[in-house]
Amino acid sequence: AALARQNAAGNGMSDRCAIVEADVRTLGKPAGPAEPAAQAADLVIANPPFNARAAHQTSPQARRATAHMADGDTLMDWVLAAYRCLKPGGQVGLILRPADLATLLDALAGRFGAAELLPVHARADAPAVRLLVRAVKGRRTPPAIRPGLILAEADGRTTVTADAVLRGEAGLIP
Repeated sequence: AALARQNAAGNGMSDRCAIVEADVRTLGKPAGPAEPAAQAADLVIANPPFNARAAHQTSPQARRATAHMADGDTLMDWVLAAYRCLKPGGQVGLILRPADLATLLDALAGRFGAAELLPVHARADAPAVRLLVRAVKGRRTPPAIRPGLILAEADGRTTVTADAVLRGEAGLIP
């Protein structure tokens, strides 16, 4: 959170951003905490834990384990927290593993629509390693799968597209 605040300040966005440190299970409840206020945000960006405890080694450091390990309801908790925080028509942005697509679609159902799914591939010939998602609160439009973002060429060089995104010269989703 401290690094996110520093990044917001460094980019002149401190007056437009709020970095929230909260338990998402509490934040997602209708009678959640006073701050952030319900329906106050235009955009929620989250990197929820997405390593399944059964499939990955858990760190012995409690804070690291909490930050990286998920259980069956973790993604739903994050979606509910975003839903509570967002104004109608607000957007949520998430990153997850492609294997969690069905869980994501279930969590978004009835809450968010117009989901844009961007698969991220290490190389053109490799399966997606991550899925970036943007969805709109209150919309019912079906999801759309965007062309994938390829990070590296076969020889390991960063692709032109990925380089443009990393340099801030292009967006991930038009």
